[in-house]
Order: sequence, then C-alpha cells, then structure tokens
Amino acid sequence: MTALAGARSSSAPGEVPLPLRLRVRSGRIEAFMDGRPVIHVTDTRYARGRIGLNVFGGRIGYQGTFVRAP
Repeated sequence: MTALAGARSSSAPGEVPLPLRLRVRSGRIEAFMDGRPVIHVTDTRYARGRIGLNVFGGRIGYQGTFVRAP
C-alpha cells in the first residue's frame, strides 16, 4: 500500500464527524475536510485503479461513501 497524502483533523476531542471529499482526475488528487482544502498533490503513477480508505493510530467511520466517474 502506498499513501499518497495525509491530513490531520482539527476537530476537538469528542469525535465530531467531519465530511471528507476527495477529487481525483488525471493524477491530480485533492482532499477537502469540512469544505476546506487540505491536500493538493499530483501523482500520475496512480491514474487508474481502485480506491482504499484507511486510518492509522485512530478510529474512523465511513458513511455515505460513493465513487462517481466523470
């Protein structure tokens, strides 16, 4: 597994859910947490393939997760 980028949540203790949106197009990867941009990277090595969601050193829940092709 290769991590392309990472972001830390700035939420206070108490496990407040924050929406995370990823936009991936032609090797350009952008992540938005709670509507704010937190990651912008270009990596053409992964222009095709599958998605994977993971967290290290914490807990995460996924709800309303979907993938849409342009």
